[in-house]
Amino acid sequence: MSPDHQTPAATAADAPLPGGGGAAPPDLHQANARLLEAQRLARLGDWRLEVGSGQLHWSPQVYAILGLDPTGAPPAPETDPDLIHPDDRPVYEADLARALADGTPYAHELRILRPDGTQCHLQALGHVECDPAGRPTALYGTVQDITDRKRAQQRLDFLAHHDALTGLPNRSLLEDRLAHAIRRTRRDGGHLALLLLDLDGFKTINDTLGHAVGDRVLAAVGTRLTERLRGTDTLARHGGDEFLVLLDGNIDASGAAAAAESCLQELTAPIAIEANNIHVSASIGIALYPTDGSDAETLLQSADLAMYRAKQRGRGRYQFHSPEMTAAIQGQHALEVALRGALARGELAVHYQPQIDLTSGALWGVEALLRWTHPELGAIPPARFIPVAERLGLISELGDWVLGMACRQLAAWRASGLHIPGMAINVAGQQLERATLLPTLRRVLEETGLAPGDLDLEVTESVIMGHNPRVITALSDLRALGVRLVVDDFGTGSSALGRLNRIPIDRLKIHGSFIRDIGRGPREEAIIRALIGLGRDLGLEVLAMGVEREIQSQVLEAVGCRFAQGYLLCPPMDAAALGVLLARWAGLEL
Repeated sequence: MSPDHQTPAATAADAPLPGGGGAAPPDLHQANARLLEAQRLARLGDWRLEVGSGQLHWSPQVYAILGLDPTGAPPAPETDPDLIHPDDRPVYEADLARALADGTPYAHELRILRPDGTQCHLQALGHVECDPAGRPTALYGTVQDITDRKRAQQRLDFLAHHDALTGLPNRSLLEDRLAHAIRRTRRDGGHLALLLLDLDGFKTINDTLGHAVGDRVLAAVGTRLTERLRGTDTLARHGGDEFLVLLDGNIDASGAAAAAESCLQELTAPIAIEANNIHVSASIGIALYPTDGSDAETLLQSADLAMYRAKQRGRGRYQFHSPEMTAAIQGQHALEVALRGALARGELAVHYQPQIDLTSGALWGVEALLRWTHPELGAIPPARFIPVAERLGLISELGDWVLGMACRQLAAWRASGLHIPGMAINVAGQQLERATLLPTLRRVLEETGLAPGDLDLEVTESVIMGHNPRVITALSDLRALGVRLVVDDFGTGSSALGRLNRIPIDRLKIHGSFIRDIGRGPREEAIIRALIGLGRDLGLEVLAMGVEREIQSQVLEAVGCRFAQGYLLCPPMDAAALGVLLARWAGLEL
C-alpha cells in the first residue's frame, strides 16, 4: 500500500543537493535540463523513496511513463501494487520484500495498467541504501518504458512462427505442434491425422491476374479453412500454395476424410477479388499416425505422396496414403450421400419373410425387412446400410416409414382374405429414445384398423440390456399398449439375465450364428438346447432365425424350438410375391 505520508513529487531540476540547502548553481541547472531531456528521449525516469518518512521523489518522466497527472502525487509501483498487472505482482512483491530485508538489488520487466486503460511494459531497477548499521533507509532506481521494444520483439517472435501473408502458423510451428501431438498420442494412445492441401492450378492465377491477387487468394483460402476446422486443429501455411492441417484429438480415418471433404466443400464457392470471381480447388493428401508414420518427418512425406496421388487422379479430391483406405472411406461417404435421399427417390422397399410353426408347418407371422436397391450400386445389404443410417440419425425416419408400410400391408392382406397372425417389425434404439414412437404407432394403428396385439416389435439384445431409462420407459409403454416385445439377436450380447425378468418381454429370437453351427457337433446342439431352455424357463416363446438347412430344422424341432424363419422355409419377398405364395398356401386366389 502507499505510505501514510507522501510529499509532492519533486523534479530532478529542483531536487535539493545532497548535504546542501541552497539553490542549485546555473551550470547544475543546465546539467539537470540535459538529464531530463535524455530521460524523455530514452523514456526513462528515476525515483527515490525514503523508507522512514515515505517521502517520494519522482523525475517528470515517471509521470509520463505511468500516464499520471504530473501536478499530483499519486502512488507509484514501488508504493502501490495496484498499478502492476496481477500476473506480475507476486514476483515483484517478493523481490521488493527481499530487497528491504537484506539489501538485494532487483530488476524486473513489469506490465503496468495505466489509469486510461492502456498497458505498458516497464523495465524497473531498484537498489537499497542502508545506514551504517545495515538498516534500509531508502529505495532508489529507474523505470524505463520498453513497450515499443516488447512489441517489436513480439512481432519478431510471431513472424518467426507464423506466415506473414496469411497470419497462419508456418511449417516450423506446425512441425513443433505435430511432434508434441505425436509424443502425447504415443503416451496416451489414439490417433491423429495430417492433411497436406495443395491448390490446383494456382500458377495460372498468378500468371493471369498477378501476384498481388494471388496473395489475396491465399489469404482468403486460409480464412475459409480456419472457419471450417475445430479449435483443437492447427492450420498452417506450408509454403507457396500449400497448407497443412493437423487434426488432433484422437481422430480416425473417417474423421480425417470428413475434414478433407469439409475443406474441399469450403473452396467450391468463388473468391471475389475486385471484379474477379476466382474459382479454386485443391488436392489433399492424408497421412494417419501411427499407420503412415511414427514421427513428424515421415508423416509429412506420407501426406505429400498421398497429395500427389490425389492430383494424378484428377484433382479436387483427397487421397489417403493407403489407396485401399481411400477407396473404403470414399465408398462409405458415397453410401452416406446416397442413403440420405434413398427414401425420397423410392429406392427403399419393405420385403416380408414368413415365420413358421415347425410342428405344424402353419404360418405363425411375417417379419417386415427393409431393403435398399441403388440404381448403380445394386442391392445393398441391411448389415451395410443400417449402421450408416444409425450414425447419420436417419434410422428413426426409416423405422417409422417401415412401421407404416408394414401395418398397411398387413391390413391389405387381411382385407383380401389372408389370415396372417401378426407382423414383426424391427425397432431401433434411437426410435425408443424419441418420444414420438408411441404416438406414431397409435396413429398407424388407428389408420389401418389393426390392434396392438397384431404387432411384434423386435428390439436387439444390446438395446434391451442397456441402461437408458428412456428406452426402458418406452418399452414399458409399448407393452402397456398391448404390442408384443421380442428380443432380437438373442445370445450375441452380454445379457444381464436378471433384467429379462424385469422387462416386459414376450419372445426371444435366437441369432442366426447359433443356428448356423447346428450339425457340427454335440457342443453346438447343447448351446441351442440351453438357449431354448432358458426362454422356456422364463415363460417366453422362442424363435430361431437363419434356418437354411434341413438338419437345422430337425434339430430345432427335436430340442423344443417351435418357431423358426429362414431361407429353407421361405426367403424374404416383396409384398406382391409373398401375397401370391400365402394365398396358394391357404388355397385362395388373389
